[in-house]
Amino acid sequence: MTPGSGSAGSGNVGAMFESYAQNCEDVVLWRALRSVEAGTYVDVGAADPDEDSVTKAFYERGWSGLHIEPAGEHVERLRASRGRDVVVQACAGEHDGTVVLHHVVGTGLSSVVDDAVDRIEPGTREIIDEEVPMRRLDDMLSAEGFGDRDIHFLKVDVEGFERQVLLGIDLKVWRPWVACQLTTRGAKTCPTYGLLTKLTDCPPWQDSRLCRL
Repeated sequence: MTPGSGSAGSGNVGAMFESYAQNCEDVVLWRALRSVEAGTYVDVGAADPDEDSVTKAFYERGWSGLHIEPAGEHVERLRASRGRDVVVQACAGEHDGTVVLHHVVGTGLSSVVDDAVDRIEPGTREIIDEEVPMRRLDDMLSAEGFGDRDIHFLKVDVEGFERQVLLGIDLKVWRPWVACQLTTRGAKTCPTYGLLTKLTDCPPWQDSRLCRL
């Protein structure tokens, strides 16, 4: 298989699967979920609807879902290009309130974690601090009418704020088939290592990560 492509399977037998995600996460998800028709995703830290998107290939195949994204530039593009999807402009966290977003303009690197943007070389990116709403993920799912839908995958990519996102959803109520957390840290040094098992009272989740090479 060449990078960024693969056999689609299911309803697209014989079609080539074009990957839009940064590290082919969508290819791995498709291999697990290709039998699902018109499935549902939840994308926390959605960023751009095209560049490095984990959900675009699924949207092209009839899926839809919920995008949580605090940066206005990405929200506008998501709403313009994803007519079937629900887009909420907010940061997902453990509590409702407000938080300062370090908005790295034109990228998917924005974060509410100070040291996440401290690693960006000074002068190479425009960074704007702006106050944004923070809401619990389970409240957003309920408010947007996802209570009667299976969540086939939950993807979280929030540049170091992943633990707080997961603490803001009751995973004994909301049961995603697959949870995908994007991280560049080693598995056991990641702040959310083992957290899903603790939050669900279930046997240990299979801990499988795609690592950036």
